[in-house]
Amino acid sequence: MRRFAALIILAAGNAAAGTLVQETFLPTGTVRGVVLGLGAGARATGMGEAFVATADDATAGSWNPGGLGQIGSLNAVAMYDSIGAGIGVVYCGAALPMRVGVAAASVSAVTYGAFDRRDVNGFKSGIENATDIAGTVSWAFPNPGAIPGWCGATVEGLNEANGRFLTALSLGALVPLDKRMTVGATVQHLGPSVQAFGLPGSVKLGGAYQVVDMARIALDLGYAWEGRQRSAGLGVEVKPGNALSLRLGYKLDNVERPGGLNGLTAGLGARFSSFGLDYAYQPFGDLATSHRFALTYAGAPVRPSEGPKAVAPLVARKSASSSATATSPTIAVAGLDAQNVSAGDAAVVSDLLRAEFVRTRAFIVIERQSVERILAEQVFQKTGCTTEECAIKVGRLLNARYVAVGSFGKLLSTYVVSVRVVEVETGAVAFSGVARGENEAELVGPLGELADRMASEIGGAGGGK
Repeated sequence: MRRFAALIILAAGNAAAGTLVQETFLPTGTVRGVVLGLGAGARATGMGEAFVATADDATAGSWNPGGLGQIGSLNAVAMYDSIGAGIGVVYCGAALPMRVGVAAASVSAVTYGAFDRRDVNGFKSGIENATDIAGTVSWAFPNPGAIPGWCGATVEGLNEANGRFLTALSLGALVPLDKRMTVGATVQHLGPSVQAFGLPGSVKLGGAYQVVDMARIALDLGYAWEGRQRSAGLGVEVKPGNALSLRLGYKLDNVERPGGLNGLTAGLGARFSSFGLDYAYQPFGDLATSHRFALTYAGAPVRPSEGPKAVAPLVARKSASSSATATSPTIAVAGLDAQNVSAGDAAVVSDLLRAEFVRTRAFIVIERQSVERILAEQVFQKTGCTTEECAIKVGRLLNARYVAVGSFGKLLSTYVVSVRVVEVETGAVAFSGVARGENEAELVGPLGELADRMASEIGGAGGGK
C-alpha cells in the first residue's frame, strides 16, 4: 500500500484535518498511519515499487530492512514528492555499516496542506496545517547459519496530525540465490489498532534478476490485510552507462481511482561521482500525479573491524622487493573466469596476477582468502565474479579502491588472460589489458608486463621490475 492513501485525502476536499488523517485515506476508512505506507526514494517508485529483492540503499528500511545488509559505505537519500493540492512528502535517511551489521535511520513527513479552522458555530477562525511525522531506526545483519544474505528490522514511530503517537515494526530478509538472482520477503508496519483504525500492515514477496550486466527486472507480490488489498509490481532498471539509469514499472492493485492513467511508473537517474539525482513519475488517475525527486550519496567504503558488509582487508604480506606505501591504492583480484581451461588453472593464474601486482610496489593487494570469504558470503564463489556490478559490490565490502575481474582461457593453441580493473567509487573501468602465451609458463612474462603497464597508469608508489 503506497501513495494512494494520500490521494484519497486529496479527494476529501475541505474536510477537517483530523477527519482527513483518520477516516478518508482508504475506501474502507479503517487505516491510519499514512506516512508509514508511502515508501521512500524515487528509484523504487520508478520501478513500479518492485523493490523488495533489490533494496540496496538507505531507503531499504522502508522496503525491506534486510536489504540494508548490501550497503558497504555511508549511504544517504533525501527526497521530495510533490503530489499537488498542497499535499507533499519529504524524506531523509542514512545508512552506515557498523562493527556488526548495518544501521540506518530516517525521518519523513506528509503534509496535507492548509484547511480552514472553524468554531462551534461554523465560522472560520483560522488556518490549520495538518502534518504527520515519522521516524525510523533499522538494523540489518547476516542471515543465520549457512543461509546467504541478510535479515533486518525497522522500528517505526509516528506522530499524527491529531496528536496521537503510534509505533510499528517491520521485518525483512534478502537471499541471493546466485550472482544474478535475489529473492526477498518482508512484513511491514506491524502494530496495534487504535479506535478500530489499523496501521497499513502488509506482507510482500519479491524477486530480482540481473538479465544482463546493464539490465535488471524485478517483481513484487503483496497483500495488505487492512482493506484486503492485493498488489503486484513489475519493474525494469537499465543502465546504459555508469552515470545514467532508466526505469519503467507497473503497479497493479484493487484500489479504484477515477479516470486517467493508472499503474504506470517511470523514472531516471544520473550519477556524478559519489552523488546521484533520481526522478520518478507516477500518475493516480484523475486524482493527481506524483513527481518524486531524490538526491543520493554513496561514500567511499568504510572500514569497520567486522561486519556482514565490510570486512577489513587482510593485505598481502610484502616481500623484500615490495614497498607499497599506506597511500598506495588497494586492489583485489576477484578471480579469473575459466574459459576452456580448468578452474584450478584459472586459480593459479589469478595468484600469478596477484603476485605481479605486489611486485610492482604500486598497490596494496588484498589476500586471496579475504576475497574468497566475501565471494562465498555473496554466493559468487561458485558462479564467479566477472561483471562490473559484482566488482563494485565486492570492492565495497573489501574496502578496495580497485577490483580486477576477467577471464583465463584457451583460444586454439594460445592461452589468453583478459583483465579489467574497475574503480569501485565510480564504477568506471580504469584499466583493461590482455596477456597471451603459448603455454601457461609463458604467461608469466606477459602478466608482468600487463601489471607494469597497469601500475604506470593507475598505480600509486611507482612500478617497475
